[in-house]
Amino acid sequence: MSQGTWKDVSFEEEEYGAVLEEEDQLNRLHFQREQEREGARKQQKRQAEQMLQESAKRFVNFQNWLFLEKKLKKAWKIRDAKTDPRNLLGVVMEEEDGFYRIGTDDGILSQQYSRNQIEPSSSQFVSKENVPDKEISLRTAVGADSLSGGQGHKHCNCLQGCKTGKCNCRSLGRLCNSRCHNSTSCKNK
Repeated sequence: MSQGTWKDVSFEEEEYGAVLEEEDQLNRLHFQREQEREGARKQQKRQAEQMLQESAKRFVNFQNWLFLEKKLKKAWKIRDAKTDPRNLLGVVMEEEDGFYRIGTDDGILSQQYSRNQIEPSSSQFVSKENVPDKEISLRTAVGADSLSGGQGHKHCNCLQGCKTGKCNCRSLGRLCNSRCHNSTSCKNK
């Protein structure tokens, strides 16, 4: 068989035509998929906007006073004292991208909180003017509001009857409790 016969040329043209058709089909399929993806992106964006609108209706805008729900915080899985308050009172200092910076009587909380972590209060407990300009952690703020001074308890092991300033309880201005120095006598009760 000699090279360049009409049968070989037509076969190459047919093969080339089939390749072009296949490429055209792939391009159309690619274009169709891109359109579907763009439509899905638009729908997803629309759904996100609807969710934000529903959330805005459900959660009021916190401009003034609030409770900060400690029980919602994962950080509080660590044991806290029984006398620690269940709610921390504070005020919204500023709002940034849906997150709120909270001020308390002891300082500004270092972490920002979302709307589902805080609840509005009907009364004014803290004013923005009374909030010190220092950052504190949530645990520190709750400990400062606690009756017992935060997690755990304070006690002393004095052998001298708590007469001097070396007594841990006396130096903190507290009375000794039942956990202090077992059964020895005490002058700080």
